[in-house]
Amino acid sequence: MTPTEAISTLNDAPEGLRKQLDRKVSELGDEMQHVAQQWTALGSMGAQREDHAAELLGKLRAHLNELSTFCGHCSTQITAMIADPYGRKSQVTP
Repeated sequence: MTPTEAISTLNDAPEGLRKQLDRKVSELGDEMQHVAQQWTALGSMGAQREDHAAELLGKLRAHLNELSTFCGHCSTQITAMIADPYGRKSQVTP
């Protein structure tokens, strides 16, 4: 993908960068809401403890790791495009 193609797919493509990022952030937000609800439920039972809070927060780690990995891949691709905007280094010559 060239830098021009990358920019043109940021928002519009079905799997454009923005849509992928929005989906991942939304999934993280859903999990955060679920964790908060579980914490509230524990509170109603008098069971809010530090170890319970830590366990609930651990449920966010997978989403954060996925988001971090995704951003790392995007950054790597952008770095490659900056270094070789015309894709000449990736072209195979006979």
